[in-house]
Amino acid sequence: MPKSSKNLLLRLKSMWSSKMFNSSFEFDDDDQSFAELLSIADQLLDLPSSRRLPLLRNQAKNLGLSLRDRELENLLKQVRREREGRGAKRRGRRQLKIIDIPWILDGLLIKEAFNLLVAMPKVGKTSLLLAMIAAWYGGDSRFLSKDLFGECPPVLIVGNDQPESDWCRMISVAGLPPDIGDLNVSPIVELWDAGNRLLLDEDGIEEIRQLAENHHGLLILIDSIAATVTALGIPEESPEIAEPIRALMEAVSPYGATVVAIHHSSKGRASEGAAAASRGSTALPALASQILKLGPLNNRPESNDARLLLTAEGRGGASQRLILSRTSDGGWQVMGDAVDVLHQEYLIEREHSLTDRDKDALAVVRDRTNQELSTSTEDLVKLLRLDEQSPKDASRIALRMLNKLVTEGLAVDKKVSTGRASRREFWAVQQDLLG
Repeated sequence: MPKSSKNLLLRLKSMWSSKMFNSSFEFDDDDQSFAELLSIADQLLDLPSSRRLPLLRNQAKNLGLSLRDRELENLLKQVRREREGRGAKRRGRRQLKIIDIPWILDGLLIKEAFNLLVAMPKVGKTSLLLAMIAAWYGGDSRFLSKDLFGECPPVLIVGNDQPESDWCRMISVAGLPPDIGDLNVSPIVELWDAGNRLLLDEDGIEEIRQLAENHHGLLILIDSIAATVTALGIPEESPEIAEPIRALMEAVSPYGATVVAIHHSSKGRASEGAAAASRGSTALPALASQILKLGPLNNRPESNDARLLLTAEGRGGASQRLILSRTSDGGWQVMGDAVDVLHQEYLIEREHSLTDRDKDALAVVRDRTNQELSTSTEDLVKLLRLDEQSPKDASRIALRMLNKLVTEGLAVDKKVSTGRASRREFWAVQQDLLG
């Protein structure tokens, strides 16, 4: 009788390690069958991913081993990890070739890689990607004020999250024609929807692989991870959720394909960074070369702010933070870099909180800065006539007002040497944004 599947991987791992390091290991009949299956699994790694499981299943049956598909998949993963470990040990000294990151959308989406877009439901993530595709296909060289590189490739949509009617509406709103499969009219070569689902199982991955082979550089849009993977019986909390994506990337990478997959964010962590906000296992964001997160700029329930914050982080260099808004015709526009815009709004808010007297001081400092003149306490006393109002405390009051502007971030001060002593000069900041 075959060994219990519960202890299978531990037994196989010990056997495989012993085999690799030529150490002694006692084999019984079942172990001999397992050892032969291990050897076969190692050879099958050189075949396309879609052929491995069926062949390994038949070989296991021929060897008299009763193993489930999940156990066979785990066996393939274990052998692949062992092979990768051996490859690392064999490598000697070598020089790495540094290449530029091949972007689709500069700083946001990486070509020929797995890109993950994370957001809460109904935020606009699908609309955003369709708008990019429509702009690209329409000949635009920029989207969201970022460069688009090359020509728009053929597009495959695995859209299990929505029925065909919703996809038809969204495609139309984006400005794309509904002629699926006619590359003379539309970039979309195929569309699966909620009524005609495609799962990332062996058959589904093979269908995608064939499309990637026929359409080099294929852009694969998956909406969503949950709708294509969890139906296979893999919970989002399990690290195994990344394995179908890994298998898909392995299947389509020889054809220069790019994958952009939509995944829901965790409600309790939606305000965190792009990687941390991803729902379920961390194995999924760990697999991604680039992670985007789309969500409200202002999370306060009482806020009427409709702007969205798009963040990007990953292996593509410095993180990006853009503020977006949707136009009345369903399009998208960039309001600016989040750091600059939020800093500007903070300064405006701080200016509004000033007292009338401090606002007068700011007006003086700002006017003199525009004339390329600094402001001293003596200047403020004179221009606001503080000595007429408080003769004894005029200089102290002026200094307090100027220090208040510095504390609020509305002015900066510099010390200027005047021989043995020094004096403080004040300058307004962001006057072009706050006027």
